[in-house]
Parts: sequence; C-alpha cells; structure tokens
Amino acid sequence: FAKQAFVTFVLLDILSVNEGLAIVTRSILIPLRKMLSILVLFIISIVIFTSVGFLGFGDDQFCEDCDDDDPVYCENLWNCFFVFFNTGIRTGGDLADIMYETFVSSDSLFYGQIIFLVGFYIVVGVLLFNMVTGLILDTFSSEREEETARKEKRDNETFISGLQRAYCNEKGINFKLLNETDQSVWNYLFYILYLRIKDHQEYSGLEHYVDKHLQENDTSWFPHFTSFSLKRAQAVKADDESVQAKVVFGKIAHSNGGNMSRKSGNKSRKRGGDGAKDSSYQRALKKLHK
Repeated sequence: FAKQAFVTFVLLDILSVNEGLAIVTRSILIPLRKMLSILVLFIISIVIFTSVGFLGFGDDQFCEDCDDDDPVYCENLWNCFFVFFNTGIRTGGDLADIMYETFVSSDSLFYGQIIFLVGFYIVVGVLLFNMVTGLILDTFSSEREEETARKEKRDNETFISGLQRAYCNEKGINFKLLNETDQSVWNYLFYILYLRIKDHQEYSGLEHYVDKHLQENDTSWFPHFTSFSLKRAQAVKADDESVQAKVVFGKIAHSNGGNMSRKSGNKSRKRGGDGAKDSSYQRALKKLHK
C-alpha cells in the first residue's frame, strides 16, 4: 500500500512542465523560512490564549453539563493547547464551537468570553493568517515579474553573445536566424560534449584553447556582442560607405573643375577688355598732341 501511495507523487512532475504552477509552488517554497517564523508566532500566540482561556475560564467553560462519557476539550493546559491550535487553525480563529454560550444574565463571564473570542479571532484569524497570505502574494508577484523579465530577455537577446534584437534589426541581421542557427545553444553544447569525449592528444590548436577555458570555467571564448553575421554586415556597410564617399568626392571634384574653368575664362575676357581700353586711350592722346 505504501508503495502504491508513493506512486501518486509522480503527478507532481507537472510542475516541471507547467510554468504557471511552478511559479505558484515557488511562491510558497521561497518564503518558507519566513513562514516558519510566522508559525512560531502562531504557536506563541496560541499558548498565550490557551493559558488565559484555561486558567481564566476553567475547564467548565469548554464543556457544559458534561457526563463521564462526553468528550472533554480542556482537561489540562497541554491538551487545551492542542485543542486551541487545531480548532483555531482549521476555523480561521473561531473558538466559539468549543466554548458553550454564556448569556448576559448568567454571570460576568459573558464579557470576558466576548473579549477572549474576538481577541483570538483578530490575532490568529486575521493578523497572522493575513501575514502568511501577504507573504505568499508578494513572493508570487515578485516571481511573476522575474519570469516576465526572463521571458523578455530570452525573446529579445541572444543567449550566446548577448546581442539585442533591436540592434540586430538596426544592422540588418535576422535575429531569429542568428539565435537559433548561427549561435545555437545546442551547437555549443554538442561541441563541448565532443571535446569531452575526444582524446586530448588529438586536439587542434583551437580545441586546446577552448578546452583550457572550459577547465577554468571561463566563457570568454564565447562571442561577446558580436557574430560573423554582424561582421559581414559591417563590412558590407563599410564598402557601401566607401563607394558613396568616392562618388561624392568625384562630384565635388567635377564641380570644382567646372568652376575653375569658368573663372579662368572670365579672367581672360577681363584682361582682353582692359587691353582694348588701353589702346583707345593711347589713340586719343596722339590726336590731342597733333
């Protein structure tokens, strides 16, 4: 029977498949140490209320007109603690079921019972339970934000080189092809396994270099913010910029040559006009002398 019962634990394997359930489970397991501290606070609070209830009200308050065959809730302080702990945790801090009703006209225990029951409910049922709930919810929210950040990083950053999707798009590189083919994680894993099973005496220079880094747990042999695709794109861009620069330089040179030709022509015409003016002036002087 025990073996058959343990087989059902295999169903927990769904936690490794369903990420949502895994986050919920982690939100409970991660703050486990803090929850244990709250459990200690639970125990201390219940011990205090047990002492007040048992010593202040007596065992008659927990069993009205009990016969010998009737169950007794609190026959001593030790048993009363477990009764309070069991009932308080299961009912969310309500102890009314184990205490018989005290009427206003009966005696002064009525007001004491009200204060005791309400106090136990507020401390155990409200404050402590809400502390546990708040701790789990905060951890769940944090885990969900971290999972969202991890998913966004997986979708927009290459695992091997760390290149961003936006940067790849800017450089004209296919991000999906780069991440899943050119820098596939499985290819790197297969290469590492290949080096593990290959004889060291047969290593090439590159394989010796990679194996040395693997022995030192150093990942600097991975491409860091670079790839062959990026280098090819940068080379093509550099060639295009060089061609464009030559074209622009040729246009500038051609434009400057035309301007210089026009300027030299203007200067020649100007010199010719000045010469004509000088000859006219000389002829006028000769006529005056005559």
